[in-house]
This record gives sequence, C-alpha cells and structure tokens, in this order.
Amino acid sequence: GRRYIRVLRIGYNFSLSAYFWYYKERYLFDCSKVLTLTVLETMYRYWKYKIRASLNAELSTSTGYIETSRCPSCR
Repeated sequence: GRRYIRVLRIGYNFSLSAYFWYYKERYLFDCSKVLTLTVLETMYRYWKYKIRASLNAELSTSTGYIETSRCPSCR
C-alpha cells in the first residue's frame, strides 16, 4: 500500500531542523509503527527537501501528507 509521513505545517518562517526535531514523535507511517530516533534521522537526511517542498506548497492546510517510496520502520 501507499506509505506516508504525516507532517504538521507551522508556517513560512520555520527552521526545518527545529521543526523536525520538535515534531519527531509525530512522524508516523501508515504501517502504524512508531519511528525510532535512528529512523527519524535517516528520514531527515533523505526526505528533508521533499518535506520542505511540501510545506511550501501546502501552507494553506494545517496538516498534510508526503508520499514516500519506502518505509524504513516496517520493511
């Protein structure tokens, strides 16, 4: 099935790293497994640009999803 990272939008003037670490507990996959800190670090390295692009594209919504090509927490 499709896999998503749930992200919370916080506005135009945001620090991506601060945003990421502050909401690290809220990054969930549809496989219903909570991401570990190591997985979160990996996701940050691989997906930070897609996360930023999605934030910039969808700031009119309060919540949203980013589709990813894999789910490291539930292979």
